[in-house]
Amino acid sequence: RLLRKAFEWVDQVAHELKWDDAYLAKRHTDIEAEVRMRGTYTHTEEEIVHGARVAWRNSAKCVGRIAWNTLMVRDRRHVTTLDHMFAECLEHQRLATADGSLKSVMTVFRPRQPGTRMGVRFWNLQLVRFACYEKEDGTLMGDGANKSYTDECIAFGWQPPVPRTEFDVLPIIIEDCVAGTTKMFE
Repeated sequence: RLLRKAFEWVDQVAHELKWDDAYLAKRHTDIEAEVRMRGTYTHTEEEIVHGARVAWRNSAKCVGRIAWNTLMVRDRRHVTTLDHMFAECLEHQRLATADGSLKSVMTVFRPRQPGTRMGVRFWNLQLVRFACYEKEDGTLMGDGANKSYTDECIAFGWQPPVPRTEFDVLPIIIEDCVAGTTKMFE
């Protein structure tokens, strides 16, 4: 089943990017050999970039998808440490907001490996989120969508600023489930 899906995908990439038949045949051979040896295969950078763009192009609910082919895709599958991942997140933000105009950027980190339940995961849903606090009267201050994540950050050791505001930026928490390490970055 994996081989069938892999071949369907690279056939689509080959068609859309106009690969020659010899390269496509070699890619099929390489994928089949890797799947038989490892139980999975590694996308080329070209496949990663095109895959990210196609996913955006095919996202029915996204109004910005008309610019799908301008998406900047950063292949960071070589990054192995949580500190380096965080540094790449900062670079992602810098590139996405450079010169004051927003740019569509995707950073791709290494995938979960065969035989593992989970790989690396970000606890937060987005890189920049605002905290939500429950006030003494029970009302919420800040972004209510982030109430549980704010509580998780505080439980993990994050110290909210004093005084608290509606625009306190939450830290990024990255967990390497294979290594059993979790780190918070501000």
